[in-house]
Amino acid sequence: MARGARIGRVSNDFDGAATTVHLHFDIKDSVRVGARSEVVFVPPYSSRRKAYERLLSGQP
Repeated sequence: MARGARIGRVSNDFDGAATTVHLHFDIKDSVRVGARSEVVFVPPYSSRRKAYERLLSGQP
């Protein structure tokens, strides 16, 4: 994914049913477990926090 790429969209639609306006996203990463790879969910808070810290330090 390139820097500046859209990562989500704010909407009030959930499979055709109206909901409150929200943004939902998940972060997934591939990890090696022995001889195989698995896709796992990454906690979004820590990823966002590190990105924000880089932004504040001038290193986006």
